[in-house]
Amino acid sequence: MAYLLGIDEAGYGPFLGPLCIGATYWEVPDELLHDDVDLYPLLEPIVTTSLRDKTRVMIGDSKLAYKPKGGLANLERAVHCFLPKRMTSFQQWMQEVAVNWHAWSAHSPWFDEYERTLPCDLESATLVSLSQKVTTHLDDSPVRFAGARVWCIPAHRYNVLLDSFPTKGALLSHCSLTLAQQLIESLPRVRFSFTVINTGDAINTVIFCSNYSPNIWSKFRKKAEKSVVTPGVPKTAESDVDL
Repeated sequence: MAYLLGIDEAGYGPFLGPLCIGATYWEVPDELLHDDVDLYPLLEPIVTTSLRDKTRVMIGDSKLAYKPKGGLANLERAVHCFLPKRMTSFQQWMQEVAVNWHAWSAHSPWFDEYERTLPCDLESATLVSLSQKVTTHLDDSPVRFAGARVWCIPAHRYNVLLDSFPTKGALLSHCSLTLAQQLIESLPRVRFSFTVINTGDAINTVIFCSNYSPNIWSKFRKKAEKSVVTPGVPKTAESDVDL
């Protein structure tokens, strides 16, 4: 068995903040962990990439799921239906899902006392129906949803970090891999799979894996080519990135 991690970031970072980096992780049996492991076919009865099918959960490009003045219901369907525990408030969400919530909220006091009932726009009956459908399918599925985490970085902290990196992309890669490291340290020591979609992220992930543990298995998929990277390679001059 291995863990499949998916990580992406959203937010205005240095402009408005916070920068939010989200991650989901799944337990995948070894026989399914191949070059092009894809959860969509395995989850097809409950997951779709289109908003037209309201009987399934749309998981895909957030820019398609969310439009200005369109509400948060589509995004909430993709999140709340998979959580094993129902989240009913903003503070509960941040305390149970966010990484180091109190550490960063202390520097952003307007979040510390903020409260809102969750979900914001998703109707309760829809949530209950879809959650039951998701649970029923996953009970019989070879893959298991293991959890979700989010790391929020306040704008002032983001700007401080940006001074230490050559580009914004390098900082985003660093933050994403830091979240990956935190997840790995909290999970059993098994294999992990990383899917990377651009060269800069791939380079940083190679550094991360080679320096962190020789037991991590990695597969990197780029848009133009595929390459297998074996962890445990000698450190290079690029490996001084502080994760």
